[in-house]
Amino acid sequence: MPQARRSPMRWRLPGRAGGPHHCHTARVADRTHCRARSEGYTLLELIVVILLLSILLGFAIPAFQTGGLAGSKDSTARELMHAVNKLKMDALSRRRINKLHLNLDENRIWVTRDADISDTGELPNESAHVLPGDIRIASVRFAGRPEIRTGVTAIAFYPQGYSDRAVIRLTDGGPEPVDLVIEAFLPTARITDPGDAAVF
Repeated sequence: MPQARRSPMRWRLPGRAGGPHHCHTARVADRTHCRARSEGYTLLELIVVILLLSILLGFAIPAFQTGGLAGSKDSTARELMHAVNKLKMDALSRRRINKLHLNLDENRIWVTRDADISDTGELPNESAHVLPGDIRIASVRFAGRPEIRTGVTAIAFYPQGYSDRAVIRLTDGGPEPVDLVIEAFLPTARITDPGDAAVF
């Protein structure tokens, strides 16, 4: 007596053919294609994300240049920290060098980019603003260099995604200053107490 042929057993998951569950029942040759489609991002998606970030930063950084820092020592440090983070991201996304300039004698801060530097090497500071109230820049330290307490200095943010490693110390005349730490290869700055042993 001939035996009835059995059809091969297939595990069928709910969902439309060709949908997200189709990859579970597809042939081995097709699974690689399904896996490749489900992993990673396309070049077009990355371009769109970078474009949106550039547009947002285009509004954020000019607002920092023309606006003033206001509030207490801690709030001023937070605003400066956000500005530093935006400068680093902008340098990476737009492939240019951004610089944060600090005048320790006049408590003035301003931002320049590659296109803002004239042929004579002069840095425009008409958009600079003064720190509010009694808040002042006590010092700026760079890794491996003496502490700067007077004059003008600049912290650079490079298109490769890194920056100068520096610490900006803010004070309001009280006994407890605040340090803004800018690490070279970290995407964000951080605020610490002067006694933090992790600060160089």
